[in-house]
Amino acid sequence: MSRSLVERSNSNRVPRGRSDVLKRLGTLSIEAPALTAAPSEEEPQLSQTQPLPTVAVEEPCGLTPASLKHLKRQRDALSEEKAKLQVELLDTAKQLKESRAFSRAGFACCCVVLFCFCFLFSFFLFLAGGETVRPTARGTVSPKGVGTLW
Repeated sequence: MSRSLVERSNSNRVPRGRSDVLKRLGTLSIEAPALTAAPSEEEPQLSQTQPLPTVAVEEPCGLTPASLKHLKRQRDALSEEKAKLQVELLDTAKQLKESRAFSRAGFACCCVVLFCFCFLFSFFLFLAGGETVRPTARGTVSPKGVGTLW
């Protein structure tokens, strides 16, 4: 019963051509396991129906000189790219640090200007709130004693 399930599940597979990777690494050959004893009923029968893949020793495994050369070129290109990115990261960190320092200085400058403005405004209000009569540019006097320009 389990064999028919395995055969049905394998029947839906589409055969594919061998890739270059398998050609370089070697071929897979499928061999059925040798049965030395009669199977007992305790052992699952699924393991007997599935073939075990083994690597054939017909083709050598490993990297070719061309593939090694290609990998070295990739490594060198990646090392250069890594170095460029590290320099860019350091420049960006430096710019960020400078912008933070500038924003702190700008904030401090804005605070000083705001303080001066508030001080001058309060001083103007203090002067404007006095009860003394002051002459204005046109010579009129306001009801509170503060001169007006119109």
